[in-house]
Amino acid sequence: MLFIIYASVTVFTILFAVYMLFWYKNKVKLFDLTEETTGIITKMTKGSFAVSPKPKGQVYNIKVNYTINGIDYKTNMQCEEGDPALSEGQAVTVLYDPKNPSRAIPKDFKREHAEYYWRMLVILSVILCVVAACVTVFTAPDLLRMSVKKERIYKICVKAFAVIALPVTHFFVRRTNDYKLEIERDPKQAKKTFLGGFVVWCNILLSLIFDVVFYVIL
Repeated sequence: MLFIIYASVTVFTILFAVYMLFWYKNKVKLFDLTEETTGIITKMTKGSFAVSPKPKGQVYNIKVNYTINGIDYKTNMQCEEGDPALSEGQAVTVLYDPKNPSRAIPKDFKREHAEYYWRMLVILSVILCVVAACVTVFTAPDLLRMSVKKERIYKICVKAFAVIALPVTHFFVRRTNDYKLEIERDPKQAKKTFLGGFVVWCNILLSLIFDVVFYVIL
């Protein structure tokens, strides 16, 4: 029963992470909209989640009301002190989708701030997914009451999967624009991150080799 619960939570977090990836993709597309209208900032609240790697001031969450064809809509944006239009009641330009006016975004805010904030939400959802998956994987032998032999085979399979998955993941990640920009922005930190991941991969590989040898001998 516990395994079913753990597995269900893992599946849910995986679906949630996939949803967040599509959500991020759709959010970024908002900046490509060309139709404009005027909106009014109706509410500003202080936020604690940074919208850039090195925030220079207070972070704010703002809500903007706008009207299309007599129908009222709302959109929101995260920004930092110093960005334009940081006062309630101020008029701002809003980009919206004429086919779906509810899809909109304030125009005159820094795109990189919004994208950073959205990426952090996606990363958090992926981390949650990974944590749930790891808990399920590592507790599966006990929850399923596997024999010692089956447990050894199971651990060998899990480690073999990790040894293959980590390089494949890195292969695809290093081709993304975010990864390339990160290398340009801070090559030393990118190198340290890579070396840290390489050490983890080597540790898993050595553990896998040890488990295989131990299994064959016994």
